[in-house]
Amino acid sequence: MPARIIKTRFKLLSPEGLEPFVLMNPGFFKLTAKTEEFLRMGFRHFFEKSVFFIKLAFSGL
Repeated sequence: MPARIIKTRFKLLSPEGLEPFVLMNPGFFKLTAKTEEFLRMGFRHFFEKSVFFIKLAFSGL
């Protein structure tokens, strides 16, 4: 799997990419200000780690 695809997925799932999704699906996330802030930090951290481990896995193949 090329790194370009992984980066595109990361971009789609980043906090900036999440907002339009939440706006289009208001029932999916009912966000308070604190929850939104937590999600922003949490998603960024989680996906940075995920991308790192995905790259590790593919480099090991």
